Amino acid sequence: MSELEKKYRTMFGAYFGITLMDEYPLKEYVLEDIKKYIDAYIDNYPLDNFDYQLFKNNVDKEESDIVKLQDALRVGNELNFPIELIHMIKEKIRDIRDENR
Repeated sequence: MSELEKKYRTMFGAYFGITLMDEYPLKEYVLEDIKKYIDAYIDNYPLDNFDYQLFKNNVDKEESDIVKLQDALRVGNELNFPIELIHMIKEKIRDIRDENR
């Protein structure tokens, strides 16, 4: 997997990570921001003959919820997510880890 594909995996993972944040009241706005970020990134750094939708679906199926939430934290640093959301994501990661013990 190329570095660019890894970047796309992280961005798509972040999108799906935020979809898990039902308790965050402004979730839809954050999802829209991530979508715009992804679209702009694809416009600036396209991959030839690449099926973005298939790749996105694979990320959704293959990555764990914890990885998706961690991706959301990574992208959140670039998009300056509110501190409240970052705290909620970290809390959700802890809760999932505790459930899996």
